[in-house]
Amino acid sequence: ITRYEDVKVVISGNNYSVDDLPYRLLKKNDLIKGEGNLNVLSDAIADWMIFAQPPEHTRLRKPMTRYFTPRELSRMTHLVQRDVDSLIAAVKEKGEMEFIADIAKKLPIITSSRLLGIPPEDYDIIYKWTNCLVDIFDQPNTLESYQAMNQTTIEFRKYFTQLIEAKRKRGDDGLISYLVNLNDAEHIYSDDELLATCSFLITAAQESTEAFMGNSVLA
Repeated sequence: ITRYEDVKVVISGNNYSVDDLPYRLLKKNDLIKGEGNLNVLSDAIADWMIFAQPPEHTRLRKPMTRYFTPRELSRMTHLVQRDVDSLIAAVKEKGEMEFIADIAKKLPIITSSRLLGIPPEDYDIIYKWTNCLVDIFDQPNTLESYQAMNQTTIEFRKYFTQLIEAKRKRGDDGLISYLVNLNDAEHIYSDDELLATCSFLITAAQESTEAFMGNSVLA
């Protein structure tokens, strides 16, 4: 739907619900020949707030609203500007740029990784994983694509399991440390939900921001 009034009706109405993609993924297991399944992918996105119904959606989303305060957003503005300046400086001598490749693809992964507290040396592998997993928002996909996403989710879980433990031992001012400390104190998320939230935040931030920037420049 594209009309404003229609969007208002869907968002405010009680007759609509989020697509149950996790369940539909499990049904696709029957179509996979040979070894393998989509269980890890299905379980992970079932814990993504975007696929949750209230009140679960509200519970998963609440810690985010507590973190993204005006003070935090103001701090991020300076850092994002610094990243933009650096990316432009890298292409300035050429006298031209390909905006999507040189700016829009790079800025979201740099910004969101720093926000979460992901080390710079891991940006490339994180981008590779997010670039694969973001296809979950494009329906339908091939079975091979879903299997690749399932494998990426396994790798994401291993990575964030280790990173969360590292943040628990030595925290910083990043979002993952914030979530770990908050969760240890208030037990908002299960372990699986905490891992899923990390992968969701980094994945959802990439393509949405990349597309927004490209469309903004075009407009």
